[in-house]
Amino acid sequence: MARASAAAILVLLGAVPAPCPAPGAAAEGPPPPGLKALEALAEEWFRAGDGEARLAVEEKAAALPPVAPETVKPISERLFALARKTGPRLTLKGRATLYAEPPEPRVTKDPKAKPKDQELGLYLVTGAKAKSGLLIAMHGGGEGAGDADSAMGAFGGAAGLGLTVIAPQAIDLVSSAW
Repeated sequence: MARASAAAILVLLGAVPAPCPAPGAAAEGPPPPGLKALEALAEEWFRAGDGEARLAVEEKAAALPPVAPETVKPISERLFALARKTGPRLTLKGRATLYAEPPEPRVTKDPKAKPKDQELGLYLVTGAKAKSGLLIAMHGGGEGAGDADSAMGAFGGAAGLGLTVIAPQAIDLVSSAW
């Protein structure tokens, strides 16, 4: 499932630029998508109401040929502008989650059980200021470690140095979570 606007933008860009054919060589396959086609696909992704719909758009984007290297910068600038305009807004203070409900179907024995922090995309923010430095506290340390609360406890003091501190919850609390 989609985890963030930036992930969709990378998928829309084709992740890796297409290699340039040798001068005079015929291009293989369909031509790379243009700015308008990628912009329309990005708008479709932002309008999609749920993870299933966004996943379908991402699958369409993944099937596109890669963009030409010289178009990566202008296309990424337009897509990030679209993300700023129409993308989700993150809470810039305290405890928040990326999702109201888990984007993946939950498998649980207790239907009344609440989703876990990592299933909701928990993140903690402190010291958010315009034009400040950023510290992303991706704390870990082995099995069962990597929760947002311990990371904020360890690194939250950096807000006193003028930094914005973001502590995301690891999706799986395993030794290689990040």
